[in-house]
Amino acid sequence: MKPSPEIHPWLIVALDRQGKLDEANRAIEEFYRAYPEDAYAMLFRSLQLMRMRGDETALAQAGELIRMATRALAVEPDDQRWGFQESVRAAHLAMTGKTDEARALIQQVRQRYPDIQFAERVAHAIGE
Repeated sequence: MKPSPEIHPWLIVALDRQGKLDEANRAIEEFYRAYPEDAYAMLFRSLQLMRMRGDETALAQAGELIRMATRALAVEPDDQRWGFQESVRAAHLAMTGKTDEARALIQQVRQRYPDIQFAERVAHAIGE
């Protein structure tokens, strides 16, 4: 399937939920390569970089992509896209040792958007 900004994020989520992580990673790479300026491509790529545990360079790159995606999306908390964006940011905060900030942020996301499953996964991972 050719990458598409409208469809590829859903494909990545579906593959991830099915446990097809290799396929999800390939889809992320294709999406980011085709649309490096797309905010969702940046957020998914940042998640992929965060999975490279112990790689400080990858973690720093993930942080930069999250900042760029946040500027590109420019959404407010009343927009559900904010919930996904901030869940990714919370995961990054936790991975960079800012666990209290991550917990506070993921709590805000969960209060506002209890149906975002990724927020639940982040909350579980950080012991929230």
